[in-house]
Amino acid sequence: MSVVTDFANLHPVSVLATTRADDAAQFMAEFVIGDVLVCDPQTNRVVGICTDRDLLVAVTAKNLEPNTVEVGDICSADLITIGRDSDLEDAVALMKSHGLRRLPVINADGTPAGVLSVADLIDSDQIDDATLRAIVRASVMRQRERRTHT
Repeated sequence: MSVVTDFANLHPVSVLATTRADDAAQFMAEFVIGDVLVCDPQTNRVVGICTDRDLLVAVTAKNLEPNTVEVGDICSADLITIGRDSDLEDAVALMKSHGLRRLPVINADGTPAGVLSVADLIDSDQIDDATLRAIVRASVMRQRERRTHT
């Protein structure tokens, strides 16, 4: 049985919740990534994930100044994570049931260990195409649901 860390990116970019949105965007551009993990300034525990879409919808589309917005105020608050030693099967089930394209991987103390994304799973011979489609479909449905509630 494979574990999450066999597939996850184990070099996540993380920022403090007090980091400005423009700085988070710069990190995403510099490292060519679509998300940063957001950590509590006191404990360094993961408290959220901020995606390029979060920046677009919560900052740019609202004509806010990115140098005045903290990522802790715009990141996903309903965070779902998985432990670094968890089975890959459990991670895939979480991604599918919650419509997650990205799943933060944490250490036992809650600090960032990595990020498991759909892209990480694409080349895996352990995840079939139907499961990948189900994850993406659930993610699309989650986005649609969010649109109708805003």
